[in-house]
Parts: sequence; structure tokens; C-alpha cells
Amino acid sequence: MKKRGYQRPLTGFKPIHMPSSTGTGIILAGLATAMGFGLIWYIWWLAALSFIALLVVGIGHTFNYHRDFDIPAEDVIRTEDARTKLLAGAK
Repeated sequence: MKKRGYQRPLTGFKPIHMPSSTGTGIILAGLATAMGFGLIWYIWWLAALSFIALLVVGIGHTFNYHRDFDIPAEDVIRTEDARTKLLAGAK
């Protein structure tokens, strides 16, 4: 980018759509591990219980409608202006 003379944009910023942090992936991984353990060692109650829990958590996560947010364009502009000033002082 430096060889081609790329310049950082200073205008035209838009809001940024971001996902919220959820622990669902970690929970699903733990339940899948428990289910795998139960299946390998023939612990059928553990395998069945963790499989049902996997379904409940997976389906329940689809009903979480507050999984995202937007960073307003004003915050993006403020952050980029601060970064531009920082880079200008570093030269």
C-alpha cells in the first residue's frame, strides 16, 4: 500500500455494524465434548442429556434478537481523527 501511495480515508465514514459477544459457542463446545465423552464411554444418560442440552441451547440462541449493535459514524470519525493526529505526531 505504501508503494502505491495509498492514503488513509479522512471522510465518508459510515456506522459499523458489530455482533455482540455471547458465550454460546463455548457452551455448545462444552456440551458437544460431554456428548462425545458419553458416546465414547457408553454413558448413554450423559450422551442423551448433553444432546438435548445442545438442541435447547442452539435453538434458544436463535431467539436472542439482541445480538448486534452499531457503532455510530460520529464515534468512528472521532476515533479516526485521534488516530490521524497520533500518526502525524509520530513522523
